[in-house]
Amino acid sequence: RGDVCLNCLMGEIMSETWVYGLIAVGLLVCVGLVVFIQRQRTTIKVAQEEQAAKLHALEVKAQEQRDYLIESIHVIANAMIHDERMTLTEGTIRISVLLDNLSPQLKQEPDFSVINEVFELTRHIPYLNKWKELDKQERWRYTQEMKQIEAEHKDALLKAAGLLASYPFEKHFH
Repeated sequence: RGDVCLNCLMGEIMSETWVYGLIAVGLLVCVGLVVFIQRQRTTIKVAQEEQAAKLHALEVKAQEQRDYLIESIHVIANAMIHDERMTLTEGTIRISVLLDNLSPQLKQEPDFSVINEVFELTRHIPYLNKWKELDKQERWRYTQEMKQIEAEHKDALLKAAGLLASYPFEKHFH
């Protein structure tokens, strides 16, 4: 009977040792998981902050681009009205391109549809370096064509330019 009790006692001790050992291992696993989770949370938080900073930078850049387009439209529209050096055709082409980048649907509104119409009528006319490469006769022919188009659409273009010169784009994009 003494041997049986000693074996029982050893079994209980071994079993307690195993239980405490398993508890210790379980605690170590839990601590390890907590450390891992904290590191993952930190990594995710840093990534989210970087992403938010990049998004903010893109929003700022987009706003700067919109502001530039708006200011350019206002300046060109004013030049069409007040500066003889800015022909209606040149102003219309420039504004058309700017509106395509800022608010293409605006060119479809009745007050501004003339911009798109004149742009389409003058689309085939070379500009910048290609204009400089033309001989005098070709330049004269295109100049006469532009003058005719401008004369036909002058009132509508000046009205559209006047509206665009003070158009509240900021209300639509801020």
